[in-house]
Amino acid sequence: MKRETVARWSLMIVTATSTLIATGCFGYVLLRNHVSPIDLVQLLLFVCLFALVSFSFWSVLAGLLTYPRPTTPVRVARDREPAADVTQAKADTPGRVALLIPIYQEDPARVFAGVEATLHELCDAGLGERFDVFVLSDTRDADLWITEERCWQEVVERNANRGPGVYYRRRKRNTSRKSGNVQEFITRYGGAYELMVIYDADSLMSGQTLAHLVRRMDAEPDLGILQVPPRPVNRNSLFARLQQYAAAVYGPVFANGLRLWTENDGNYWGHNAIIRIRAFAAHCGLPILPGKPPLGGEILSHDFVEAALMRKAGYKVRLAEDLNGSYEECPTTLIDFAKRDQRWCQGNLQHAALVARQGLHPISRAHLVMGILSFVSSPLWALFILFGITGVLFDLFVYEITPELYLHWGWTAGVFGVTMLMLVLPKVIGTVHASGRTIERFNEISLYASTALEVCVSVIVAPIFMAFHTRFVLATLAGWSVEWGAQQRTESGTAFRDAVHAHGWQTIAGVLLAISSYALAPGLFWWLTPVSFGLIFSIPLSILISSQRLGRFAYRLGLLMIPEEIEQPRVIQRLHQAEPHYRQLVEQFSDTDPLTHLLHDPELLSVHLRILAVNPDYHGERDTEHKRECGLAFHGGSAYLKPSDRERLMQSPASLLYLHEQFKTGPSAGTPPHVG
Repeated sequence: MKRETVARWSLMIVTATSTLIATGCFGYVLLRNHVSPIDLVQLLLFVCLFALVSFSFWSVLAGLLTYPRPTTPVRVARDREPAADVTQAKADTPGRVALLIPIYQEDPARVFAGVEATLHELCDAGLGERFDVFVLSDTRDADLWITEERCWQEVVERNANRGPGVYYRRRKRNTSRKSGNVQEFITRYGGAYELMVIYDADSLMSGQTLAHLVRRMDAEPDLGILQVPPRPVNRNSLFARLQQYAAAVYGPVFANGLRLWTENDGNYWGHNAIIRIRAFAAHCGLPILPGKPPLGGEILSHDFVEAALMRKAGYKVRLAEDLNGSYEECPTTLIDFAKRDQRWCQGNLQHAALVARQGLHPISRAHLVMGILSFVSSPLWALFILFGITGVLFDLFVYEITPELYLHWGWTAGVFGVTMLMLVLPKVIGTVHASGRTIERFNEISLYASTALEVCVSVIVAPIFMAFHTRFVLATLAGWSVEWGAQQRTESGTAFRDAVHAHGWQTIAGVLLAISSYALAPGLFWWLTPVSFGLIFSIPLSILISSQRLGRFAYRLGLLMIPEEIEQPRVIQRLHQAEPHYRQLVEQFSDTDPLTHLLHDPELLSVHLRILAVNPDYHGERDTEHKRECGLAFHGGSAYLKPSDRERLMQSPASLLYLHEQFKTGPSAGTPPHVG
């Protein structure tokens, strides 16, 4: 029997056993006096929720027990050889690799500083001749489009002597969002490459990690997707530092537990992964779901589905849990995190239409179901609490049972304690494991203090996320579709007004919960305190934990530090070295109108026209002259142009060349003429 099969059956057995025992204890508390339909529904909810908690707990525990020890041979020791070995294999595996960076309304300075850092890493790893880097823009803002081109021009000039080619392409229409962006690249250019590495706009990977990924794909032709767990870095708010710490300390054990039962039936998280292009192109086309959005139409959360289709085609999908050097940047405020979750919630709920799809591997179905449950569990917890309060009402006024008899403290405390232990113990396990990784130079006192802080904050904010996710699920089921917009990646904190707007309803819900539970039974009030407290104080909590000042204060105290801050990886150093240059370039560019800058700068205009010329999307615009827009731009200045007018001009070589010639001989300021 295969190792992963043994792991899966073992996890199922221990999860079922622990759930059965806990259900028996809770059922004794709930049904010892009578049996009502409300109690039976609550018991069923308890079974579902405890099973989820139990499965996660046993998976992490298995990850700890099977984690490779430093003194024993590592399972993938053959892949831990120097990255130079990848270049040795070039003659046998000549397939080229495309590194794709899809962007949408992103900060150009951060994006292209990351591109420059990546180029350095590829060259140092001996991969310069095998890789090309593509920035695939879906940006709609015309000024930002010009700024991206100027930054791309700069990165090409600064790295002209390096091996990898750096290319920029901006789609005219951003259909199907990121997945459509990648598919469009594959359709037009994918035939020239064997593999592709997918980044997000904030992704980074070390050259050593990229080399290992390429080597593993070369060694296994049936390996379709290899996902590297990304670690969050580079953020300063307290909320972001909590996420970074959790990923660094608990993440390795969590990832090893996940790998243990998924093995070759793993998942894809949309970025920081390497993919076999021909297999992806042949088998991973996304279906259009029946019905209207939000549950029908185009699939939003594409990554889980693409992994399932790749596995269905017989290719392996694997998690490279043993590799470091993979990074991303996380949301810095609780509200921004919730906004991202809302998009993911709608996308994951769409997967319900695919779970029973013919031919999918059972573990792929499990990934889809777990993605759905990651959001649906919140309304289930809310229902569990609601049915609990309803049950107390029913007992008081129908069966005339006193609250003290109903709330059997000993058994209730036992069930509650075991549940909390299963939620918290994996974090303690991860901390104990991290304290033994001397290579990462953790200070043990700071480590355990940081875990205590992270656990406390997690417990307090859990009801806030429960409320958010419940609202997101209900809104999606009610047919309210969320806009899939650009992510907020800047660190701006949370204003009081924004906090009130986002959390005001949660505060009201918390107050009502506290008052009603205390009026019914003081004992019930104390059991629900963790929930009501987080909701009542959601506004100040959201403001406080989103503060950069508190995050930096924790850093000065030695709390919530991660290995990348103790010994900064070279790729992150290179990002920080390059970013000020691109930041200054963008600021100088934004001091003047970008379109005016384009029309006055022959070199930049030449770059822009070459980009249009090689992109078939724009060939229909080449002989078009937009007279109205040209008149406004020349006589009134480009500030008079609407965003749609600016974009039309940007897509018309004839209009741009006409305006460029006009600006050579005349001013660009004045009163806008009456043109129609």
